This record gives sequence, C-alpha cells and structure tokens, in this order.
Amino acid sequence: MKTQRLRGGGILHASPPGVGNAAPQLAEAQDMSITPTPTHWRSGNVMQHVLDDGSMESANASKHAQVLVGALEAAQTQQQDIYQMVREQVQEHLAEELSNWRAEKQIHEGIYLEWITKLELEVSKLRTELTEARHNIQHNGPEKQDTPAINA
Repeated sequence: MKTQRLRGGGILHASPPGVGNAAPQLAEAQDMSITPTPTHWRSGNVMQHVLDDGSMESANASKHAQVLVGALEAAQTQQQDIYQMVREQVQEHLAEELSNWRAEKQIHEGIYLEWITKLELEVSKLRTELTEARHNIQHNGPEKQDTPAINA
C-alpha cells in the first residue's frame, strides 16, 4: 500500500474535513516538538544543542578511534607472536638439520677412518714384503722363476 505524500497547505491540508482552523493544532504540535525552540533552550547559548551533538559525534569518533587503535595493537601483538613462533620453529628445524648433518658427518668420518686404517695396514704389509724381497735379492741373488724368458 502506497503512502500519500502531503502537498501544499501542510497541517490544514492534512486535517479531516470540517475541523476548521488548524492554528490550535499547530500550537499543540509545536509544544511537543523535539526540535529545540527558544523556549526549550537550556542555556543562553543558541548553538549549545548543535555543540552537544558535535561533542557526541566527537566522543563516538574518539571511541571508534580507540577501538581501531586497540584492534591495531592486538593485530601487531598477534603478528609478533606468530613471527616469534615461526622463528622458533625455523630455529628448531635448523638445529635438527644441523644435528642430522653432524651425525652423518661422523658416520662418514668413521667409514673414512676405517678405510684409511685398512689402507695403512695394506701399505705396511707391502713395505714389509718389499723389504724382504730386497733383502733376499741382495743376499741370494735373483731367484729363478719358473716362467720362460722371452728373447727378443
């Protein structure tokens, strides 16, 4: 259902037919008005009502700004907490990787030391054999081998 907009004569036009003069009705409506009139002003300052509204808006803006600052500080704190947590996780991961690398290094060093020890033992045996062979050659002369000599 559409509401009709009043046009023209204001309250006179809105009065039911036969009600006569609307001036008394207008006076009653003005007494109940929420719009400040000189009789309703509380102080001598004409702009007090406007200033009161402005200060309320200012208070609301101030509260809103405080809420935003609080939210920003909370977000920064949360971001710092997350950064710290990630940093600790990365440090733990790096420490674990370093520990694993050191363990592998020790294993490889053990294997290499074992190879070195075996090679040193083999070199020692070969030196002993070489020394004995030289000693035999010097005292006994070259031994005859059972292999045929190749004459060229």
